[in-house]
Amino acid sequence: MGVSPPLAGRRTTVSRSAVWDWSELWVAWQPIVDLASGAVYGQEALARGPRGSPWESADALFGSIVTADARMRLETWCRQMAVEQGATALPNEHRIFVNISSRWPNLPLYQADLPVPPDRLAIEVTESEPILERGDFLQQVAAWRERGHPIVLDDYGVGYAAAAAVLALQPDIVKLDRTLVTGIDHDLRRQTIVRSIREYTADLDIRLVAEGVETSGELAAVRNLGIDYAQGFLLARPDSKPVVGPLRLPLAATESALARPEITGDLLDFYAAAVGRADLPGYVVDRKRRVVAWNMQAQSLTGFTAEDRVGHRCFDRGGLRHQDGAGRPMCAGACPLVWAMENRAPHSAVLSMRTKSGERVDVQVFATPIWDPRRDRVLGAIEQFQVLPRQETKEDVWLEAEPGS
Repeated sequence: MGVSPPLAGRRTTVSRSAVWDWSELWVAWQPIVDLASGAVYGQEALARGPRGSPWESADALFGSIVTADARMRLETWCRQMAVEQGATALPNEHRIFVNISSRWPNLPLYQADLPVPPDRLAIEVTESEPILERGDFLQQVAAWRERGHPIVLDDYGVGYAAAAAVLALQPDIVKLDRTLVTGIDHDLRRQTIVRSIREYTADLDIRLVAEGVETSGELAAVRNLGIDYAQGFLLARPDSKPVVGPLRLPLAATESALARPEITGDLLDFYAAAVGRADLPGYVVDRKRRVVAWNMQAQSLTGFTAEDRVGHRCFDRGGLRHQDGAGRPMCAGACPLVWAMENRAPHSAVLSMRTKSGERVDVQVFATPIWDPRRDRVLGAIEQFQVLPRQETKEDVWLEAEPGS
């Protein structure tokens, strides 16, 4: 750490009217708060110009730059400050949210060994920038994700291709733009839009942050809509001294949209108990394909215990690794569970799967959606197996020769 700023100690002219020294730049921190507990989940690093100057705000600071080279140097230095100061000023459990411009995807996050674990440094991308037209930037985002950095889609709801951005970036967190949050407590249209966003992002295991929360009414509204986190002046203003401890929020908190009782409640419990008594190997998943029940017959067949599977998505942590006859994974649209839930009808398929020990087993799968008529929605699905006689083919040699296929 301790990287020196560019042209440190020298006054830098960036336009005819803007003169400042790189060493005068600083970072303001604004917390992102867990609405279920009041704990600080992370801190967004906000670049600031010289205190008391016309360029103190980030918009004015970057707007004062007149050349592409200077803007690139400013972007690099802001990343440096955010990572270095976050590593020393924030508690280890706080994630560091760093804003990244799509204009320079190949700029390093930090010009030395990264001083924090990758999963602690969240990469925040602004949705209003033309990110879908930048293949090089999308490749860089994929590389950051592969290294373990959480991907955050910022300003969601104001760009030209919101849903497409979610598909392209595959974010872990989406930040709702303040235009959707301002006045939401007395605006049915905003409530309806945010509720719909919450529904489909919850199914994708994406967490939501409500930005720009400034009133207690807005805070209550986003909590009642099941939003996970919030950020705004009501909770804390940006400051060089970060908020460390949990915030005292009003009572009547709602649970995270990813753990609402309506998703794993009554009917799922009923079917979980039924599968536990069944003779066939089987398990129950919720809408996000997270396992909520795993019977002893499934354990005997696959080698996975209930402790291995319950609470995790069926294809995570080794998973069942379903394959079709050609050895292709069936963890997406071809999955019988997905087909049953999307079509709201039972579905059967013949496939092979790998057990915990790596053995290949041919099975016929029966997938049945769990439908809740009170809410008019699919809550999850049941999958059961019937073992088929083993029939070796020419493909078996290829399949068994490919580790992890």
